[in-house]
Amino acid sequence: MAKESFSPSICSRLTTVGNTVLTAVSALLLMACGCEKGPHKNIRRIFALDTIIDITLYSNGPRVHRDLDSLERLIQGLDAKLSISRESSDIYRINHRVDSTQRISGVLKTVLNVCRGEWKLSGGLFDITVGPLKYLYGLESHQTAHHVPSPRELDSVKSLIGFDRITFINDSLITLPKGVSLDLGGIGKGYVLRATGQFLRERGYDSFLINTGGDLIAAGTKPDGNRWRIGIQDPRNDMALIAQMSVAQPVIFTSGDYERYFIEKNVRYHHLFNPKTCLPGLLNRSATVVGDDPFAVDAAVKVAFLMPAAEAIDYLASRAMKGFIVDSSGGIWISRSLRPDLELEDSTSSVTIR
Repeated sequence: MAKESFSPSICSRLTTVGNTVLTAVSALLLMACGCEKGPHKNIRRIFALDTIIDITLYSNGPRVHRDLDSLERLIQGLDAKLSISRESSDIYRINHRVDSTQRISGVLKTVLNVCRGEWKLSGGLFDITVGPLKYLYGLESHQTAHHVPSPRELDSVKSLIGFDRITFINDSLITLPKGVSLDLGGIGKGYVLRATGQFLRERGYDSFLINTGGDLIAAGTKPDGNRWRIGIQDPRNDMALIAQMSVAQPVIFTSGDYERYFIEKNVRYHHLFNPKTCLPGLLNRSATVVGDDPFAVDAAVKVAFLMPAAEAIDYLASRAMKGFIVDSSGGIWISRSLRPDLELEDSTSSVTIR
């Protein structure tokens, strides 16, 4: 198949070539327009979850614009509950608490219960209490000065890291020691994408794609009957693909060391921390996970990134998910069941099918 060339643009690294749209964030989405006949292509762009959310919905239904308005309100409402920075959110209230005992809403209860399960399944690699490490390294979105902490500084925050610091009193009350905070950046997108996908399916939509900064869910096929097709970003070249994939499962998430980072003395420090060591994960450059449930995939992609690549592929298989891992040397590791859906762009990298 002939490849189309492209040139960079400004907004969210979005490039349009003919009937193809290319989005490069943590994954690149390639999809044909297919808008000459059949269902109309409806597009809505929203800023929430600290990123741009692009919704592509194929439908000629009379209420599609009202439904998109309702979906936007749903997303903004969930963002208001789960944001770490919005003063109206439950997370902000808990992190700026005076009393150690805090009431949690129904939404937050659901999220925390899933987080507790993911923490146990991952052996502690998935943990929503690593927020203090982001501040220590200067990697929060509002921070402008980066910092490599000393061993003493790391020791000072280790007592604040660990999901087991949270005590569940009952379904609506938790207690947290002073200094322990919650950050749902590692799973919030998954919760919101699960809710948005459910919203659209309940209203009868069967052909849509929602892209939240490169993490996405897809439903059905394009109007021409073909699968959605996405590209996986090269973790060392933000305007190049390392592979393309025909989407057979509806959820694809990518995490990498190129999303929020700084380099000092040839070491790359980024925001994906191993909660056991309090250090950024250094085993891989990126991890892409394919599955069915955005909530679970959002957590699993962080765990896979922190594991040795071979172990990551096995971990994902144990959870009925598929993985595409680029390790620290640039080697590629692919789940055997995912390989038929992939077209690799770089023939020079070593490839292991597992």
